[in-house]
Amino acid sequence: MNTNKNPLSETSSQILEWIKLSPKYLFAIAFFTGSLLFAPYWILERSGLIVYIDRFRVWISLIFWLSFTLLVTHSAIDVYNKALMPFLTKAKKKKQMREWLLHLTPKQKEILRKYFGENTRTQNLNFMDGEIKELVNANILYLSTGIVGMGYRTPYSINTWVWEYLKKHPELLSGE
Repeated sequence: MNTNKNPLSETSSQILEWIKLSPKYLFAIAFFTGSLLFAPYWILERSGLIVYIDRFRVWISLIFWLSFTLLVTHSAIDVYNKALMPFLTKAKKKKQMREWLLHLTPKQKEILRKYFGENTRTQNLNFMDGEIKELVNANILYLSTGIVGMGYRTPYSINTWVWEYLKKHPELLSGE
């Protein structure tokens, strides 16, 4: 039975564990190793660390740069997720809505024309109507309140972005 372990396999699994480290630990490791590398000589000499630093400088440097790089990567991913992703998602939704507005059914055009004909952002519509449900699912209209009025009619408002877009492009509501 072969009990020899593959050192390459162990090293790669250790690197994977490093990659999984939380940013707070990566910061601590980068700060500590950076302090060892960049501290004034006299501090390292007085603390008795100079012997170890001279001996293991390559490894300390490698650990510093690895932890620093992983910390920067974590930060960049956080910035992307918190700042850029919502912007990109909103832009994608607007693009989908624009695309949706190009393919409205004649009845959907008629429903939306009433908003502009009456110059209102809200109107009472039949919540059982499938065309209205489609406009709601496409984020073109939204339910203004959760209260259903008499005869299945309830207030629906037009999305602000859609209102502005259709004011600029009324041709999308023309024809049947």
